[in-house]
Amino acid sequence: MPAKPVEKMIIREGEFHIPLFLYRERRTNARISIGKDAVHLRIPLLSFPGSVENHLKWAKNWVRTQLAKKPALGHRFRFREYTDGMPVTTSLKTYHLEILKEDRVTIGSGIKNDRVFLKLPPPPKGGFATDKIQRAIAKAIASDQHDWFEKKVDHWNDQYFREDIDSVRLKYVRSKWGSCSADRKLTFSSRLLMAPEQGIDYVIVHELAHLKELNHSSKFWGWVEKAMPDYKKWDKKLRHHGHEYDF
Repeated sequence: MPAKPVEKMIIREGEFHIPLFLYRERRTNARISIGKDAVHLRIPLLSFPGSVENHLKWAKNWVRTQLAKKPALGHRFRFREYTDGMPVTTSLKTYHLEILKEDRVTIGSGIKNDRVFLKLPPPPKGGFATDKIQRAIAKAIASDQHDWFEKKVDHWNDQYFREDIDSVRLKYVRSKWGSCSADRKLTFSSRLLMAPEQGIDYVIVHELAHLKELNHSSKFWGWVEKAMPDYKKWDKKLRHHGHEYDF
């Protein structure tokens, strides 16, 4: 089984709040990497007094250097402040955030009409990681908009593809906008709800086309173009500006 981090913390670097997972392993040197959701720092299991602090200092300097070299790395870790009454505007509608401080262990959420309830436990050392709050808000809004989204999928399918669909799911994912499995299950990132409606339609069309061709062949792109002639515009927009669409 993969090693579990022995400590979790937040690196604060300007406008970025980056989760860091610290692992102690049977190794002779330290290793660091930036994953999709956190920085992973692996240090020797046996360390001298003060060595952990030195490794953390080294890690923070390394992260600072990487962000300077590749600013795009920081998009996923950009800090956002969430306040009572804050609007959360999706393609379909605008919600307003209501923050509730509760005696609980994990971050929770709920929704009623146009209000999203963000339920927060006592804050951990270093504060809450932005992505944890984003996932909670996304879960509530995805639940509220699922029927609307599924009707859009059905509309495009009825118009251009007429394929059997096993299920349609909205899930908070940062690495991709959608996926289509061999057993005809369609999964879409709930982040897509924050994109323009034409962008939503493009991703829906893209995944429906995979029901015809489970690849990216010329036949596949032919199906996409038939349903959405200007698909390249939205493909490019999501590739270059996708980091802007988040909760």
